[in-house]
Amino acid sequence: MFRLQGRSSSWCLSMDGISEISIRRVWERLDSTSLLHTSDRRPLMVLSPGVPNCDGGPDYTDVLIRLDGRLYRGAVEVHLHARDWVAHHHDKDAHYNGVILHVVGECPSDVRPTHTAGRRVVPVLILPPDGSSTAPSSPPPPPCVRQLGVLPAKSLCRVLQRLGWRRIRRRMNVLEARLDELLREEHLTVHEQRRCYRKVPERERTTAERWTRCELNAQPAWDQMLYEGILEGLGYVKNRKPFGALAQNVPLKLLQQWSLADTETMMAILFGASGLLPSPHGLKEQTSVRYVRRLRHRWKDLRRQIHRPLLHEAEWLFFRLRPVNFPTSRLAAFVFLLPAIFNDSGAHRILEIFRCDGLSPRTRVKRLRDVFAFLPDGFWSRHLHFRNKRTGTPIALGTHRIDAMIMNTLVPMALLYGRLCHDHLLCLHARAVARALPTPPRNSVTRAVELNVLRGCVSIDSALLHLGAIELHRAYCQPGRCVQCPATPGKPARK
Repeated sequence: MFRLQGRSSSWCLSMDGISEISIRRVWERLDSTSLLHTSDRRPLMVLSPGVPNCDGGPDYTDVLIRLDGRLYRGAVEVHLHARDWVAHHHDKDAHYNGVILHVVGECPSDVRPTHTAGRRVVPVLILPPDGSSTAPSSPPPPPCVRQLGVLPAKSLCRVLQRLGWRRIRRRMNVLEARLDELLREEHLTVHEQRRCYRKVPERERTTAERWTRCELNAQPAWDQMLYEGILEGLGYVKNRKPFGALAQNVPLKLLQQWSLADTETMMAILFGASGLLPSPHGLKEQTSVRYVRRLRHRWKDLRRQIHRPLLHEAEWLFFRLRPVNFPTSRLAAFVFLLPAIFNDSGAHRILEIFRCDGLSPRTRVKRLRDVFAFLPDGFWSRHLHFRNKRTGTPIALGTHRIDAMIMNTLVPMALLYGRLCHDHLLCLHARAVARALPTPPRNSVTRAVELNVLRGCVSIDSALLHLGAIELHRAYCQPGRCVQCPATPGKPARK
């Protein structure tokens, strides 16, 4: 048999040319009218085939099925042969614990039952592959390439800039809502819902009206918001959610019960609460074994004092990530940033960099980058994770990652503070910093926008245009609103 394999969900060819892609096409065409039975002859109805997953983990997420009259929502894994579940080690991978159905092309009677790492048996559905085509066909070109015109270059730049500012304002709204939550927790206040008398709704007060100037300046709330924003930024797109959950499960004020400069204690708490602290058994390098044993011993003592929810290791993604971007290396880097940023009101010190007069935007950007500089200890200067030693690649944050956190967290936070406290000079300087940030590396979204929408008329040469391209793709290209796209002639962007 000839086999071509990539990731567990990638397509593989058998000798007759049938591939996993053909099985997926059959699966995606199923609906509630299809009469199906599992391999053990239980009635099955597919209410929703789910969303294809291009990342690590099962092939489809958010699947809804009815099995034996009961509704199940979860993930689905597709294989050409039922034995591939064990061959790809899914039976030992906690990322596949949420699989509710195993879809295969063939399942001999002597194959072991499909079960997860938690020993739960997964029902198997045998779908005959669609042999009419064995490779994915090229998708049709988007409407903007086929029939829509293009605005002049200057107009396209203005559109992308407006969309970039719109994305920043949306981030400000998210931070404002979180700030309001933190202030309520700090002052232990409860606000009832909006009332309506005589069918005239009562106007809801804004955050600036709800809190006094002194309360809005509260250091713990802004520091916690900065703490959460930096952790989420270290998670990139793949691990943003677990990093955000970790920041709320282990708040800054909990860590401040100990010294933030006590690196081993901070490592033990954050790695223990994140579920990323491995067992020393199976580690080959003696340095890693001794280091992990110290952290686990410290975490065992601290766990009795920390009554907070814990994350599971299955919530973190390592698939298709460079080792320097692994959650372990990013979490270790954050531990070294803790004393440098949060020992003395980190949020207000960062706001002072924005507020300080007489500095050029480039100088402000340099000072903000310097905030994220640190020196790792002996172990993390030679490691990116706990498994083995890796030399030549430090865990220090790259300039592009720091610039992304400045754009997505520090600039919106400064603009929000300036708006709530009527500090117009702060807003002016924060906008200048946003315009001065250099262009981030291109990704699949910006490449698609450049190819299909801009078509060589405009080059994405600043961080603000980069944000605008992402917002254009998210708001118009992805949902298929190409006819309403503001980059189309006669469709001006709304402010």
